[in-house]
Amino acid sequence: MTNLANPKAAMFVTSLFATTMPADPALSLGLSAAAVMTGISLMWYGAVAWVFASALVAGWYARAGKLIDRVAGGIFVLFGARMVLDR
Repeated sequence: MTNLANPKAAMFVTSLFATTMPADPALSLGLSAAAVMTGISLMWYGAVAWVFASALVAGWYARAGKLIDRVAGGIFVLFGARMVLDR
């Protein structure tokens, strides 16, 4: 529910629609697109919550969480270093 209420997520999806929808879409097309994206989001985040709520995945993530955070942090540092060096 947090991500569905996140304005950045809504703006990202809106930017996708802005590039793929016709210049003057019918109201029904816009409403249908919004309904489809809301449904897809609900299914995706529901599935993620369901998977991570299982004992097997929750236990694995509890053990691997720090490693995952360190690897992701290292990747972000490398991206940042590359941006600095490219300037």
